[in-house]
Amino acid sequence: MLMAAVALLLNACATAQSDGKLGGQSWPVTEFGATGSDETNDTAAFQKAIDICHQSGGGVVEVPKGAYYGGTIELKSNVTLSFDDGASYLGTRNIDDYKMDCEMAVEIPSSSTAQIYACDASNIAITGKGVISVRGQLEYFSKETKTGKNRGLRPMNIRFIRCAGIQLTGITLKDSAAWNTHLVDCEDVAIQGVTIASRCNGNNDGIDMDSCRRVLIENCDINVGDDAICPKGTLEHPVEDLMIRNCRVSSHWGCFKTGTSSFGGFRNITITDCYFYDCPGVPIKLLCVDGGIMENVTISNIKMERVSGPIFIRLGARNRSYKSAREMSHRKDDQSESDAANIIRNITLKNIVADLTTEKLESNTIFITGIPNQKVENVTLENITVTYPGGGKAAHCNRVVPEDEARYPEKRNFGVPPSWGLYARHVDGLTVKNLKMALKKDDLRHAVYTDDVTNLQIDGLALSPQKGSAERLKLVDTPNLVIRNIKDLD
Repeated sequence: MLMAAVALLLNACATAQSDGKLGGQSWPVTEFGATGSDETNDTAAFQKAIDICHQSGGGVVEVPKGAYYGGTIELKSNVTLSFDDGASYLGTRNIDDYKMDCEMAVEIPSSSTAQIYACDASNIAITGKGVISVRGQLEYFSKETKTGKNRGLRPMNIRFIRCAGIQLTGITLKDSAAWNTHLVDCEDVAIQGVTIASRCNGNNDGIDMDSCRRVLIENCDINVGDDAICPKGTLEHPVEDLMIRNCRVSSHWGCFKTGTSSFGGFRNITITDCYFYDCPGVPIKLLCVDGGIMENVTISNIKMERVSGPIFIRLGARNRSYKSAREMSHRKDDQSESDAANIIRNITLKNIVADLTTEKLESNTIFITGIPNQKVENVTLENITVTYPGGGKAAHCNRVVPEDEARYPEKRNFGVPPSWGLYARHVDGLTVKNLKMALKKDDLRHAVYTDDVTNLQIDGLALSPQKGSAERLKLVDTPNLVIRNIKDLD
């Protein structure tokens, strides 16, 4: 079903180009007064070209080679913004040049404006070899509302709301003051061959998709300071039919992460043939904590180097409301906001190789956990090889991992687990096939620890030789168990 949705999306993009919706007449911004030099504010010239293009039925707004400066420009239906090689649209670093009546970003309200904005538009595109950058370094766009420059407001590079038929192709996004790309309630989105490089400020996410449908991300190169590819769910419907393939991704905090906003849930997600690297904050995070449903997620053919984790699956009960805008809370004593049920089911991770270099014990281990009355359902780990740093102590075997049902879902918040390889708790249906877990140095914890796990099936488990007195497999309250083919690694 997902592949069919992707095929329809690609066909729609090709049709739009061929029938002129994203092609047709062209309007160079220089014909409307844009100079491309000397930090002249070219916002009005860009907007005039876009408006006339839109009013004429659509076409291409051309950005010739040059460095253009400006604030928010609003993209409109049937308009392609096309950048020549060597063209850039750069932020003025003056917040007064940015649109202040954008719809609120409920998770990060201080970043509701953007360099390029669109709302209720269709058939829009940004293409070419150019660069878009807020130039959002911390010294110009601080989070501090009282003492920081620009009143604590931090623009994104791109923000589209309720748009359909979106193409982002070939462009480079750099140095956002917050998230780089934020898509809310959008559908039929193709992001292809895009480069994102942004580690200059807090919350430097790469691509955030909130309650979007039929999204393709492929052949992209993303290097960011926060979550690189991040589906979210603040609305009542899920992120659905998402395909990510052939991407290179580096992030300080997460290469792929669902949430943490997860009220709307996530359905039919496929990630394949990607390279995740230099990620000390756990590269794969599947989180559902706000009353949503996550189902039918397949992650395969992934190579990971110089990472931690490498996998964190968390069903929680934060149940945050998104009816009003507010910043995220990271307090340890946060309480659940409702009794809504969360669901995570039908998750497959296979053909994965990961080399972990982060030696912080709380950051490592394949970690899967629900909560006492709501279990994660039907997880498969197949053909996975992970090399761990090791270094755990015998005393860690007795550590009780907190439930923290309503706390912000970050793996390090659970502390050091009692196992170095795999930790699973509150799970119904865990299948392990051909899992290899190796140590670079001795670790005196259990290799595998399960608690309140039903229907565990292990067929093919290869481990580094166990040192110390800890049981290799510590299985607590784990009924309906099948174990076959456990062996030592050479």
